Amino acid sequence: MIKKLWITVCCLFSIISLHCLNTAAADENALIRLTTTTSLLSSGLMEQIKTAFESDTDYILSVEAVGTGRALRRAREGNTDVLIVHSTAAELKFMREGFGRVRLPLMSNEFILAGPEADPAGVAKMDSIARVFEAIAAMQQRFVSRGDDSGTHKKELEIWDGLNIEPHGKWYIEYGHGMGKTLVFADKMNAYILVDSGTWLAMREQTRLVKLFEGDTVLNNPYHIISVNPAEHPDINAEAADRFVTWMTSKPGQNIIRDFTLDDVQLFTPAGKS
Repeated sequence: MIKKLWITVCCLFSIISLHCLNTAAADENALIRLTTTTSLLSSGLMEQIKTAFESDTDYILSVEAVGTGRALRRAREGNTDVLIVHSTAAELKFMREGFGRVRLPLMSNEFILAGPEADPAGVAKMDSIARVFEAIAAMQQRFVSRGDDSGTHKKELEIWDGLNIEPHGKWYIEYGHGMGKTLVFADKMNAYILVDSGTWLAMREQTRLVKLFEGDTVLNNPYHIISVNPAEHPDINAEAADRFVTWMTSKPGQNIIRDFTLDDVQLFTPAGKS
């Protein structure tokens, strides 16, 4: 009798253990590691995406917000399943190296130049972002850079490089933080700053700085979504990443982007039809 009872208990324990293992495996397969840019977090869009996606599917979105350069490094190391980034040249290099499997257009906004209302460099009168940067450098007016290899930082360096200007000196401050923190710091320093329009709209009431320049095509800011190649890193949750990419680039995800507004102003333009 005792022997039969012991066998029954052992069988029940085995069944429970197997169920727990299967549940753990299912939970692990349901987790999607997304690495995205700080602008999506600062603007508030990422919270909307996470809530809607998890409501529509059985997946859980684990979000890490860093600059684009660091996001691509995280993917190269196999520490994320999917990316949302905004630096075209760096993205294409990533794809050529074989680390990305699928790269699709997701949305866009633009960069703007904000600064002190007094505008000591007179940039509000300029007709191109190149002339804006030239004036700031020539007059050595305080400029705060992300300085973190983010998409915004890369765009800023692209403009300086096009002018053959290497910014340095007390007027040029490399802060090394995300977009929101850098904008707050630039406000404290009463400095010029390049900022994406989404973050600017979301945080403009928190700063004394004003928008001084926008509209140059050089300042277009496209975002892409990239699934990481499991051939490089077998631990990548490729099936889940594909599900997220499909959702983001189809009607549900594109509608979230389209409908995300602040004071009736659309912060991002979806890439596809919604």
